[in-house]
Amino acid sequence: MHSLRAGRGINNLHRLQRFYSRRSNHLPRLWGDGQATSPATLPIGTQLAGGRYIIDKVLGQGGFDIIYKGTDTRLQRPVAITEFFPEEGSSRSGTSVQLTSLSFSDFADMRRRLLEQAREQVRILAQFDHPGIEQVLDVFEENNTVYIVRKYLRGKLLRAILEERGVG
Repeated sequence: MHSLRAGRGINNLHRLQRFYSRRSNHLPRLWGDGQATSPATLPIGTQLAGGRYIIDKVLGQGGFDIIYKGTDTRLQRPVAITEFFPEEGSSRSGTSVQLTSLSFSDFADMRRRLLEQAREQVRILAQFDHPGIEQVLDVFEENNTVYIVRKYLRGKLLRAILEERGVG
């Protein structure tokens, strides 16, 4: 049974890859210094999950999410926090995600499916301990959206490495 669920996760990953490949304009916009923000992003210093996580800077924003560098205040370590934020169809009011052109049922369905997939991803990835597999540390709902907290990995963007090598 477990392998069937893992297979379903692989199929979802393939669907997501196909989705992004057809929408190249939805690839994340990344800010190297993390200082630039948009009206859609959470303010620096925002606390999430009852103060467990604090937003330190914006790493990037794409068609469906915003990625932040944050701090896990309990463990005093950096984390990457992904916020589900559909660029088309939503806006921000304070820290809460609000609907603009998406219907409530469409947004709620997307959020529910994302939460289920994220929790399943956590269960599957927790079985592996490999430096090439990203560690998901937490999944929670807040501000009318879903957050996924991952281990923060320092390094260069693939785009920057390719440009350095003259491939990009």
